[in-house]
Amino acid sequence: MSVNCMECGFQYSEDNKDLCYQTKKEIVTPKRDDCRTYIARKYDGNEPFTPAQHMLLFEDEQMKKGMTSMQGLRFK
Repeated sequence: MSVNCMECGFQYSEDNKDLCYQTKKEIVTPKRDDCRTYIARKYDGNEPFTPAQHMLLFEDEQMKKGMTSMQGLRFK
């Protein structure tokens, strides 16, 4: 599945750079086919959730799927 990192809940900006909260790396190529941690950005009214809030949602989804830890994930 192709995803756009700029629409991911883990994307944030710091020092004029777009970064991934999961990998702690700069987003250089925003469209990817190999991201295993993409989560669609969620909102509370007009305000987007923070990357940390998205992390809680992501971990909850993984627990529901039976993946009990983040150890199985590999980042490039």
